[in-house]
Amino acid sequence: MTRDFKDPLYKEWRAKVIKLYKNKCAICKKRKGAKHAHHLDAWNFAFESRYEVSNGICLCVKCHNDYHSKYGKGDNTYYQFEEYLNIYHNLSLLKIQKQ
Repeated sequence: MTRDFKDPLYKEWRAKVIKLYKNKCAICKKRKGAKHAHHLDAWNFAFESRYEVSNGICLCVKCHNDYHSKYGKGDNTYYQFEEYLNIYHNLSLLKIQKQ
């Protein structure tokens, strides 16, 4: 199944994720520029959590592209993102989500 970025459920999920992070990148904290709602457990396999806000994080384009340049696209997991934060940014999801 191909993701439809115009799907109302996807658009609602994206808006809620970005709002949760106050339109700020969870990594670099920038507010300017476009924001992406990144699935922590990939959209293509995490059927049950696909539209759960807890499965999303707000990233700026630069941080989002950096993550995918290191970990590829599709089949990404929460644990990969946690590893990325720890190795490349000295952060953790728990630390980010408490802010």
